[in-house]
Amino acid sequence: MREQHKEIAIKLALAVGLCVALSYSLIRPVFSESVSLRQQVENSRGLVELFKEVERIKDELSVAEQPFLGLTSRSSLVGRISDLANKNRIDVQTLTPKTIPDGEYVKLRIEVSGQASFFSVVQFLKAVEAMDPPFSVGDLNLSRQFGTGKKTKGILKTQFYLETYLVKQAQRRARS
Repeated sequence: MREQHKEIAIKLALAVGLCVALSYSLIRPVFSESVSLRQQVENSRGLVELFKEVERIKDELSVAEQPFLGLTSRSSLVGRISDLANKNRIDVQTLTPKTIPDGEYVKLRIEVSGQASFFSVVQFLKAVEAMDPPFSVGDLNLSRQFGTGKKTKGILKTQFYLETYLVKQAQRRARS
């Protein structure tokens, strides 16, 4: 009977050893590969979500930059500013546009100097504020002119600049 127990114990030990060896050599790699594949699936899902988010942001950007004109419309924009100044009775002496590259955009800075009454300047700035594309006004300087004639009474020397952004045409076509 002892021999039989030894034989059974050896067979059980051999079976357990064989199961352990098989699990380490065959089953364990399969489970680790499945865990790795699950991780890759999760990463892929994250990348798909990120791609969708980037596309959504690109769509929002294209909607947000619609008010901004292209670089080719720079001269018409300067003309509109000049017409608006004349309409609001501002005697424009200089109107100097400058373009400054800024990444995918171009900053258009229009320096204006002239003569006008205070209320004419205010009306002009309100009209510019309502324009498309939106402008920012900077360095507004109003100074009183000294003179004895009726034409100089209430007239102020004015200097300021207007800034807006324009979209570079090549970049805009690439998005469309």
